[in-house]
Amino acid sequence: MCVDDQYGIRVLLKEILKCDYEVMAVETGEEAIENVLKFEPQVVILDMKLEKMKGTDLLRLIKQINGNIGTIMLTGYQDCDLIEEIKQSNPEKIIIKPFEVEQLKSSVRELSSKYKVI
Repeated sequence: MCVDDQYGIRVLLKEILKCDYEVMAVETGEEAIENVLKFEPQVVILDMKLEKMKGTDLLRLIKQINGNIGTIMLTGYQDCDLIEEIKQSNPEKIIIKPFEVEQLKSSVRELSSKYKVI
């Protein structure tokens, strides 16, 4: 699952991953929570800055719902305090935008094999 409030990023992530994975892209934290409950994704890629919710808050909620989901936090910000906040929310991966496609694919591949659907 990809969570980003920017349409272009959602389309890009879906396009990058659709050959290898079933990809759901959602715009809001609320949609993400609803779909985590329904579909139990293996990996969630989420943006730090969402419209009504910080990515770190969403990440914590996702982990409370299901600790067996791999998480990748995307951020376009390189501020040290923000990166520290992200690290404290314990995503498995942090990827800085603009990102390398292979870095993203490799991270998703690693986490999807670690967090296999049971």
